[in-house]
Amino acid sequence: MKNLLYIISFGGIVAALWFTTTGNGGKPQFSLPISQIQVLGNQRVESAEILARAGLQQGNNLLALSLDQSAKRILDLAWIKDVSISRVFPDRVAIKVEEYRPAARIELGEGVWGLIEEGGKVIPVSPEELAREAPGLFEIHYEGSLPPLEALQGAVTLIRTLQTDPRILPAVNGILFRPGLGYWFTLGFETPLWVRFGFEDFPKKLAHLQKILNNFRPDPRVWEEIDLDYPDRALARPRPVLEEQSGGGQG
Repeated sequence: MKNLLYIISFGGIVAALWFTTTGNGGKPQFSLPISQIQVLGNQRVESAEILARAGLQQGNNLLALSLDQSAKRILDLAWIKDVSISRVFPDRVAIKVEEYRPAARIELGEGVWGLIEEGGKVIPVSPEELAREAPGLFEIHYEGSLPPLEALQGAVTLIRTLQTDPRILPAVNGILFRPGLGYWFTLGFETPLWVRFGFEDFPKKLAHLQKILNNFRPDPRVWEEIDLDYPDRALARPRPVLEEQSGGGQG
């Protein structure tokens, strides 16, 4: 084994460069030991977990790192959307991650929850993560099996559309997806008023709903649903009249 220490300069920064023949079949090999690893951009994933997946630690040879392999392993973490790893000469590594942003919550089964990110991906979460992340997020309800990615993306698009109106937004209670029929939500009056938005043209339908609420003020005790899934009109469906309310009951 032969070790030699050289003092070199990177743009005016003086560093130690080891010249060794150890572990390389007797061939000479240069080594820049890592002294610091920075993790940037993470809020939900602990730095220690990212470092463990990257397989990097202080003392590793900066010149011999497989950055692509480390990045692939980090991307296996559920919350990580993107990652870049760079060498910072003479002795540092910088890991910059982009995490998914939760846009809604969804029940995956009895007592099992997930968060939906902006692109529609569902990330299963623990009860602790749900309690931390879910306040303020819309809940997505659905009929049948879990909706496909496109349907969840549409639900997020509807949420973002509703968030443009601070007057209507506080009254909205969750989103319901019905296969083949589109999206519904309820406005939180004492008696909920259902609103059907269908699959598309959400900004146009929101403007239509604003006009209806401002000009007609539909009474939810009388009207059960406003159907906006038509290009040229809205339909209002009344609530069924009970026999005792209509005088048809027997005395």
